[in-house]
Amino acid sequence: MGWAINYNLGFAEIAKYIIMGPPSTPCLHQPVDLMSIEINMNSWKKIPKHLQVLLEMAVTWHSWDHYTAIQKADLEAVPKYKAKGVEVIRLKPSDIEKFQKFAPELWVKWAQKDPLAMKAFKSQWAYMKSEKMVYYTDKDMVDHAGKKLVF
Repeated sequence: MGWAINYNLGFAEIAKYIIMGPPSTPCLHQPVDLMSIEINMNSWKKIPKHLQVLLEMAVTWHSWDHYTAIQKADLEAVPKYKAKGVEVIRLKPSDIEKFQKFAPELWVKWAQKDPLAMKAFKSQWAYMKSEKMVYYTDKDMVDHAGKKLVF
């Protein structure tokens, strides 16, 4: 969830700090949107093709509208937090390096507990090492002792 939603939930009443990544980088956790549209595939296949296309267009339109509204609300929430005395802290690149060093071992440990968790982890791992993100490379997939993690 983003700044605006958290503000509306009362975070500014109890939080002293908002901890973000270094400037020009996202925070360490991925904010999520509480909205999704899911349709059972068997049900989807029963919908006429022209209505599938219409629904896909409507969802795309709504997604962009929703995204821009959230971004605007988040920008408007920042001064509200500051007015309540909440301090925004930006981590240094060296802090991020520490997280990056120890996170893969924990991710693999938890992913190995459940096939669905492993599937989700593998998807996220591929994204984090993609050309778009470049948060990690395969050489980073080691435990705290430097041993290659297998998953």
